[in-house]
Amino acid sequence: MSDWNQFRHDRENSGRRTESTVEELERPEPTWDVAVDGSIDAPPVLDRDTVYVGSSAGTVYAFDRYGGRRRWVFETQLTIGSSLVVTDDSLFAVATDGTVFALEPETGALRWQETVSGHVEAPPTLSRGVLFIGHADGVSALEASTGDPLWVHETEAGVVGAPATLSRTDFKYVYVGTSQNRVGALEAETGEEVWTTPIKGSVVGGPTVVPGTETPRDAGTAGTGDDRIGVTDRVPSALRSSDDPKNDSSKTDSSAESGLELGGTDLEPDESHQEPLAVEGDIDAGEGDRVYVADDGGLLLALNARTGQSWFTYRIDDPFTTAPTVTDDSVFVGAGDGYLHVTDTMFGNRKLRGWLFSKKGVNLDGTARTEPAIVGDTLCLGDSSGSLYGIDADDPDFGWHYPLESGVSSGPAMSDGSLYVVTDDTRLHCLSWRDETSSWD
Repeated sequence: MSDWNQFRHDRENSGRRTESTVEELERPEPTWDVAVDGSIDAPPVLDRDTVYVGSSAGTVYAFDRYGGRRRWVFETQLTIGSSLVVTDDSLFAVATDGTVFALEPETGALRWQETVSGHVEAPPTLSRGVLFIGHADGVSALEASTGDPLWVHETEAGVVGAPATLSRTDFKYVYVGTSQNRVGALEAETGEEVWTTPIKGSVVGGPTVVPGTETPRDAGTAGTGDDRIGVTDRVPSALRSSDDPKNDSSKTDSSAESGLELGGTDLEPDESHQEPLAVEGDIDAGEGDRVYVADDGGLLLALNARTGQSWFTYRIDDPFTTAPTVTDDSVFVGAGDGYLHVTDTMFGNRKLRGWLFSKKGVNLDGTARTEPAIVGDTLCLGDSSGSLYGIDADDPDFGWHYPLESGVSSGPAMSDGSLYVVTDDTRLHCLSWRDETSSWD
């Protein structure tokens, strides 16, 4: 699937479409916009010539991507509060009560219907023919072609944000975050527990998974600086409490109060420790796969995807409001302080420099409310003021700015020539870098 087929583009929650022909930071121009019944609480998805979106009024819409003409609607009596998933032969929509609908993408006809337990607001994720759905009771896995349940993993706190899996590896885990200070990994085929680690607050948007390199590398030593803690690749159980940057006491609690119970340590982020830890030795080949999560407690955390060991943490005083989007050398994440924060991928150091001190990132007009999305070298996101931005992802600075009449609430979903966002006045907008024709993709 080469289009924007699910939340944040793909099963890794990458938020990136790299196969772009857009070479310059041109400002897009409005092409069309349409109103829908009810609020739209999640980004649209794209496939070929159609854009799909669900609403709180219980309606799934299919619009022509090139003119905004309504193709069909599927009506339920249930609230659609999360993003959809579309493939060549199915469109999946999950209602907040746990009802899962599989529709024909061309007509909206119902293919099958199933139910998962628990309230659902998290976007589903499709990976290797399996639909992973996070809900208030945990995670459910369904066979995408039939809707048959495969397994259920129960958690003590509800799963929030989209689950994620790695695309280019044989190490088949599914990564999930909860509303009460946990991120963890499950076996994708069985739902069995693998590892868990504490975070500071509720996960925002879900984990972002990044494949690592295939050759060993020396991770070196973490740097110091404002709002940063260090990095460690030691086995968590081998850490003394005085060594661990996430522990502020001589005692760890092995029985977590909330969140996933997947094994591993129960180390809490320290509020005062600022000294980094050196990484001991090289990281073995294949050990570079990483999981990045941001939470509403102001903690950005990078973890070893196989073990859950801490790679780095980056802390601010305000809540993060978006999931992180990660390139080869930068991490982008929006926050309640009005900045798009920019760090490096290895140590969590701020990348942008000022006259005397490093800068948090790119200063926005309002609070970032959409997940950062990258097409080619351009990062796009919208904020609460109604501003839509194009930022150079290689040299983070403004390339263009477009003001909308209402705050941007979700999106963007990106094609090679257009972006699609939703605003607070329940309108779906299409803005294009060039005239849309059906021969683009």
